[in-house]
Amino acid sequence: MFPVMFTAHIFFQPYKTSHAVGNKLLRAISSWATIYLFIVLVFFLSKTGSEFSRIGVTTSFIFAAFFDFVLIILRDYIGKHNLDSVLIISNDKEKYQRLNKSFYGLKVLDILEPDEELNIENIVSSYAPDKLIIDAKKNFLNRVSHDLLDLRCEVIVVPSFLDDIYTNNRTTKIFGMFAFQTTKPSYRNVDELLLKRFFDILTALVLLILFSPLFVLVSFLIKITSYGPILFIQQRHGKNGRIFNLYKFRSMKVEKDDKFSQARRHDPRVTLVGRFIRRTSIDELPQLFNILKGDMSLVGPRPHAIEHNQMYANKIRNFMSRHNVVPGMTGLAQIRGQRGEANEENMKNRFNSDMEYIQNWSLFQDIKILFLTIPSLFNKNIY
Repeated sequence: MFPVMFTAHIFFQPYKTSHAVGNKLLRAISSWATIYLFIVLVFFLSKTGSEFSRIGVTTSFIFAAFFDFVLIILRDYIGKHNLDSVLIISNDKEKYQRLNKSFYGLKVLDILEPDEELNIENIVSSYAPDKLIIDAKKNFLNRVSHDLLDLRCEVIVVPSFLDDIYTNNRTTKIFGMFAFQTTKPSYRNVDELLLKRFFDILTALVLLILFSPLFVLVSFLIKITSYGPILFIQQRHGKNGRIFNLYKFRSMKVEKDDKFSQARRHDPRVTLVGRFIRRTSIDELPQLFNILKGDMSLVGPRPHAIEHNQMYANKIRNFMSRHNVVPGMTGLAQIRGQRGEANEENMKNRFNSDMEYIQNWSLFQDIKILFLTIPSLFNKNIY
């Protein structure tokens, strides 16, 4: 049981984006609590709890969590007392002020301007740093490039001169060569992709079982209160812009005019049942089948109407890069209340939230967003 718990905890990556030891411990506690509750839920649903010792499971949990807390504290202590000295050459001093904080494992010796009179060999000999960080314009790098090969310290070049071209770049490797990836999937390897897919399928199946009576009730109410099909099917852009059919419970009256028109507050087309299921987001539940098909994920950027994508792709830079991942039933934008009628400011906020989610994906974040989706359903912008 101990190895299973600890392996699951590693997948959660509870301290991936945190530096302060207090934040790491809080995230670790949250991660361990989630794992413990999940194990209890599995035992309850599978009715296998009697086959395992409750004392043994709880003891394994306590030992695993305690061991992890000790590791976090040790890593923080070692990081603070084994600092690498760093010399920085950059025009932007404020950008590097935070490096003085010990939790980065770095001690900044000085921040120098990259002027023409600067002699790299002399300043390295004078300061004797462990690392030299150069964040300068291309012409300065061209001038000192030969000198960098003979320095007696580790040299790190920050290519900030590419910022105007690649706003969300990252390094990657292809055919053995280093390159910049201007847009990227949020999952760093196949294991993370499989982990997210497994979590999607397992959770979608559990939710379908739990909500099956609700599916039957809503289908019956839609059928007897208004003319038309139970499901509303609309084409949306999926991963890499591929078109797929998105499922919803129908919440509007059937109209002969197929012209796209987004829902508005107090929209007369919305039926009596439709108003309730839209307000509670019950109309989105059929998308659990989209998840099982692989068209969608539980968490990810919400797939907008194709007409909206075509409109805002011309107004918001890199707008379609949000389709580098599988779209989701809910996402960071939704729990932040960025819902309702689409306009340029609203769509920019949604896009920024989507890109933040993509750049910082973790399974822990997905679970957190799922839990925070529940209170977000009471947002006044849902109609």
